[in-house]
Amino acid sequence: MFAKKTTNQTPQKICCTTSGTSASISSVAISGISSVTEEPGYQDDFNKEAFSPKNLVGREEELMTLMKAFERVKKTKQSENVFVRGESGLGKTSLVLALRETVFRCKGFFCMGKYFTRSEFGQEPYSAIMAAFSDLCDLVLQSINEERKTEIQEALEPNGQLLGRLVTNISPFLKNDPNFEMFETKNESALAKFKAACKTFLQAIASDEHPVVLFLDDVQWMDHGSMQIIELFLQAKDMKNLMIIMASRSEEGGYFVES
Repeated sequence: MFAKKTTNQTPQKICCTTSGTSASISSVAISGISSVTEEPGYQDDFNKEAFSPKNLVGREEELMTLMKAFERVKKTKQSENVFVRGESGLGKTSLVLALRETVFRCKGFFCMGKYFTRSEFGQEPYSAIMAAFSDLCDLVLQSINEERKTEIQEALEPNGQLLGRLVTNISPFLKNDPNFEMFETKNESALAKFKAACKTFLQAIASDEHPVVLFLDDVQWMDHGSMQIIELFLQAKDMKNLMIIMASRSEEGGYFVES
């Protein structure tokens, strides 16, 4: 067992909730820390130092929840969803980023995107998801051979080109030139193809050998289009080797509200 570090001050609470596949956004977005049973051999898989980084004193329980969720993804080859909630400034982002080194050490891909208020940056729809996809493209290109790249290209046919405008570095994974003209969001057929392309992109990259962790920060500012895509990911029974982490400010409104 790993001993917790003691401090003179009890840190304010960050809530980490885990959920399996086929979950909706409303069912994932609840307070409380899930109790997770210890699995045999689990502690042998990770370096002890990863559980107690110096800048996360007092967050060992929350970090352990993230670590165990990732370990379940590795072992079961299924998907796992984690919602991290807490007030601004408590260290939610740092908590999740503490998982990144472990993911890389296990040959996984950790990618992230962050939402902003529209008044600050005038963000486009899907901005954080597409930023994470761009991050993922760079990571994958550094790690795979030509044969694997061809497999991804095949998997992304025929709708992968729709990601071209929003994920500018996706070209190496497309057999044809990307479609830089954004589809009409009111066109239900085109929107359905775009959503399917997003789902296929993750499915093509996430594998038993290389699980994917998708981290979306500040989802209280998530746009409606992004919410629909995440709902698709959460409810898809055929999503494998994927961990989705969403962090939200508990004091802010937005799509992620308690039901």
